[in-house]
Amino acid sequence: MRIPLNINLTGMPSSAALETQIRDQVDELVVYFPYIISCQVSVEMLRRHHRGRHEFNVRMDIDVAENEIIMDLRHYRDLETALQDVFGVARRQMTDPVLPRAKLPGLARSREGRPDP
Repeated sequence: MRIPLNINLTGMPSSAALETQIRDQVDELVVYFPYIISCQVSVEMLRRHHRGRHEFNVRMDIDVAENEIIMDLRHYRDLETALQDVFGVARRQMTDPVLPRAKLPGLARSREGRPDP
């Protein structure tokens, strides 16, 4: 990535473990998709339910060449599941054969639409 990862945590205390988990998952994306220019991950804790439950929104913006891929997942009660889902959606979006190949330099796609190693 040309631009460093930007992580925003809103409505919740800063957590080194959470930031490390997000960084590790973004690093994994960059290994498989080296044409990522920048990535921003926002985690927002919406409210605390009277039973002690939280709701989370997770948004990830990825800039790829001339395209921007945005994943916005809302109202998750489990932060781990929200993070797994947002990175799963990102991987699926990045391997989508609809993305113009000409806009993704250095990426060869197999017939199944997955990047070739």
